[in-house]
Amino acid sequence: MTAPAFNGSKVIAAILFEGTTDGEVQGKPTPEFLWGERSVIPFVKVDKGLEAEKDGVSLMRPMPELEALLTRAVRLGVFRQKRVSPRTHCQRWIHYRRQSWRRVREIPELAGSAA
Repeated sequence: MTAPAFNGSKVIAAILFEGTTDGEVQGKPTPEFLWGERSVIPFVKVDKGLEAEKDGVSLMRPMPELEALLTRAVRLGVFRQKRVSPRTHCQRWIHYRRQSWRRVREIPELAGSAA
């Protein structure tokens, strides 16, 4: 982030993990440094990733500390939050279902019933 090339003319925004959001760069809170010194919009990642896939679906991991993170992020100058898109999960689920359906149709005993 301190490299001269890392600036708003080349980088529009940065997604910060919780630890980075709470950190400092050159004695300033990271979000403040990004916006004030580099003209880069700071976002905070507000998910803990996905749980293990079960029945073809991966749910988001719970995040009970979300409100506290957002309160800190606003105080530190974060612009918005970033989370995994529900659309992405739908697309993955649809892809999984299509793949499953193709496999079912390839099983001779089930091919007639899958039509």
